[in-house]
Amino acid sequence: MPAHAESQKSPVREREPIILSPFEAAVGRQQAARIARQTIERQTGTKARVTGISREDDHGARWEIEVTLRSGQEFDVYVNAAGRVVKVIRKSANE
Repeated sequence: MPAHAESQKSPVREREPIILSPFEAAVGRQQAARIARQTIERQTGTKARVTGISREDDHGARWEIEVTLRSGQEFDVYVNAAGRVVKVIRKSANE
């Protein structure tokens, strides 16, 4: 390789860190599940467990989390990408 070819190479640039705003940062599956469970526990005053997690695009949400109380009562909790609960639906016993 000619000596002048090396000088023509572009310098290696380090990548700039990507900084996301709170609105762009996406909560993960486990974070969304914890947020949903804690929301239902606060609202009902009862211990709850997560019984289902799925990706979602309704109600402005990224995640749909199914949360169940010991009594069997179920809730669908919709969590957006920023980790905010955007909707809670109490499911009827027939669902």
